[in-house]
Amino acid sequence: MDFVNKIEVGISKLSEKDEIVSRNTITVTQLVPDVLRQVVAWASPDKDDAETYEQYIQRKLNRPLTKNDWKRLINHKDMKKVIEVNTNSADFDVTLLFSLMCAFHEISPRKDSKEEQEAFASFKRIKVLRNKIMHNTSDLKDQGKVEEIKTALIQLVTKSSITYEVSESDANKVHEEIKKRIDQIVTTKVMPQVEDNQVKKEKKEKLGHVKTQNLIELKRACREYFNCILKENRLFVTKIPQSTDLFHGMDIFENVKFGEHNKPESPISQPVDSRQLLSLEQEQVVILIGAPGCGKTTLIKNLTLQFYKAERNKDYLSKFQLLIYYDCSDRTATSLEDVVEHCLRKLCHELGASEIVQEILSLKTLFLVKGSDDLNRDSSRVLEDLLRKVQFTDCKVLISTISQKEPELSTRIKKIGLKENGFRMKPIENLNDQKTFLRNYSRTHTEDKKKELLEKFNELNKNVRDCFQSPASLQYLCQELQKNKPRLGKTTQVTEVAPDLHLLYRKLLECKLQRQGIFNCKRLSDDLLVVIGEFAVQQIHGQMNTISEEQLSRLERLCRQELKNYDAAGSALAHLAADIVLIKKGNTRSFQHESVQEYFAAKYIVRRLCDMRETLESIMMWRPKPMTRMRNVLVWVIKELSSEEHKTSLNYRWEELRQAMQKAGADFDTWTEVLKSCGDNKKLKEAVEKERSVAWLLENEDDAKRMARFLTDDERRMARFLTDDDRKAIRVNLDPATAPPAEWGSIIENFTGKIELDFSRKIDSPCDAYLSHFNKAKCQVTYFNGCIQDKKNMDILKTVAAPTCKLEIMLKASEPVDQLNI
Repeated sequence: MDFVNKIEVGISKLSEKDEIVSRNTITVTQLVPDVLRQVVAWASPDKDDAETYEQYIQRKLNRPLTKNDWKRLINHKDMKKVIEVNTNSADFDVTLLFSLMCAFHEISPRKDSKEEQEAFASFKRIKVLRNKIMHNTSDLKDQGKVEEIKTALIQLVTKSSITYEVSESDANKVHEEIKKRIDQIVTTKVMPQVEDNQVKKEKKEKLGHVKTQNLIELKRACREYFNCILKENRLFVTKIPQSTDLFHGMDIFENVKFGEHNKPESPISQPVDSRQLLSLEQEQVVILIGAPGCGKTTLIKNLTLQFYKAERNKDYLSKFQLLIYYDCSDRTATSLEDVVEHCLRKLCHELGASEIVQEILSLKTLFLVKGSDDLNRDSSRVLEDLLRKVQFTDCKVLISTISQKEPELSTRIKKIGLKENGFRMKPIENLNDQKTFLRNYSRTHTEDKKKELLEKFNELNKNVRDCFQSPASLQYLCQELQKNKPRLGKTTQVTEVAPDLHLLYRKLLECKLQRQGIFNCKRLSDDLLVVIGEFAVQQIHGQMNTISEEQLSRLERLCRQELKNYDAAGSALAHLAADIVLIKKGNTRSFQHESVQEYFAAKYIVRRLCDMRETLESIMMWRPKPMTRMRNVLVWVIKELSSEEHKTSLNYRWEELRQAMQKAGADFDTWTEVLKSCGDNKKLKEAVEKERSVAWLLENEDDAKRMARFLTDDERRMARFLTDDDRKAIRVNLDPATAPPAEWGSIIENFTGKIELDFSRKIDSPCDAYLSHFNKAKCQVTYFNGCIQDKKNMDILKTVAAPTCKLEIMLKASEPVDQLNI
């Protein structure tokens, strides 16, 4: 075995501590791989020189490698590509050598023998020892490590020579080479060449030393710095220490093809996971796209923590030597040097920030850039500087952004000349994935609590669950379901979720503003959402559900004006509220659901009603007319005003609200919906009940369904209301030519109040089919207008008619009128 130490650092010019570091580094980076290559050669004595490792393994198995074989034999992502093309291990590092040895061990017929088990364990011990030295500063500075490696290598050679039947003379030759190399490493004093400029010479020596000790120092310094800055302000209070603990390995990305004008088109491949996110070789920049709260930041923090918590065995991180994390909301740096100096202050003081940056760029460094949608003037310069400097290096940049800002980012990357690829974060749509998230979230709870949480989640309406498909929204949902009396339950409809989504948006916006260093974040987030509410009123007034780019620009101008009131950077932050609240669909935006748009409109109206003396109609920008959506807005307004906080405003504005509801076409069901939110407000209950009683109108099948549901629901049945003589009756205005609704019989059987029957739509069509159900009725008919054909139904009408009943009857009967006994 012929190998030579390559000592590139002038050890005599280093301190004693630095000498130890250099010797340990040379041992594990030069000697260890050479010995391991020799053992790998012993383990494959019959391999032809021209044969690739893939061909050799297939020959040993006597068949082609299957997909399962690759999974079983190859425990390193890059290994598959390597063994497909390589015929020798000359360029393999320790990680690849160990992976190859694992494959040889798996296919060996003596795999279970004691000798081979011991030889493989010795090989693995060398790999573990090498990793400890390269990834831990304390081990790197331990002067006893060279001797420990020497002992482990000799043991490996001894056991391997027995297992692979190597001659004693060949084994002894390797033993002697190891001892010789170790002595050379320990005793050699290589003097650097004399240079004219002594200052440059010393700096060059130090920079050479960065490749050994300072790579470890860089990792250590970065680890300490990132552990500090990754401590997060939680969106919601929880016992889970970090949101990264909620991260789980589902397929969370879809590859995105960039179309014309750099706009992301539909996905072009199957969903992928984080292992494939960084596997692309040609693209130097990876763009991670997703809505606020979808988990982009969690993913980036997760990658950072994995890298710096000795989890380098992660395939997709193992090829990187260093990882640098940068948050675009930072305002303390204007260049890459500033960023590096911030987190590596001590090293930069010794060598200079520019030199450290050059050293970082010479390594395989992964730059994680969080939130390019949070760019300010300073961080924009940093990103530009980073993208220009990574060009023509082995570094890779992963940048997270929202869909709305991706085209702008893509254009910037292309102008510099870098290749890019995009991945979009998928919503957590799959029910099992959602449950996995909930289990992770509740893992600190008792089994009973976990079970209860999952049961409540299962009981939710599917449309309600579909409103919570991001990590942030699922965290909110978990918090809500864990309350003693959760607002969301099995009877909740999707139209009732709007207040929860509004609260979630406010939290997300508040968090974004806080990261921008803005004071009064809570007030500002409320005010920005009110601006969106005003815009929602205008949209509803114009009967529009989608928002064009032009309308979005107008909305951002309104937000910019609001930001100026807080002395905030309006141009940089004007898009924040819209980006969080509005969902991008092609070239337009929209609210998640119509009810969300209506709720935002209501929040704006409530703010103006409480703070201003304007009339309700002027605030609503609305000419009174029957309109379902404006009616829904008014219901939300009354619900919001019914709280104790706004009680005075509700009393003051009640008459306006009542009249507006009537003009908007509020019916019985509308007032019933309002009644739910009255709480202990007796005055409001009475007023609502009064309005509800005059609004019970039955005109179609939908009315019949709602009415039947009301009359058979014990919780909502109000006998006093239904029989009160001071209230008006149900007014029926149905087409007698059509069959009665399926619920008609149930309504007549359960109703105990007064009823007006108007079948005059088609006065010549008999309504006998409707009257036949009154033979068991408990109600009183106070008005009738219609056509009767059967005398039997005339008799039924007589039994239920009130003494003062007004009758307008057209007869289609064979009997004379005087025999009808009316």
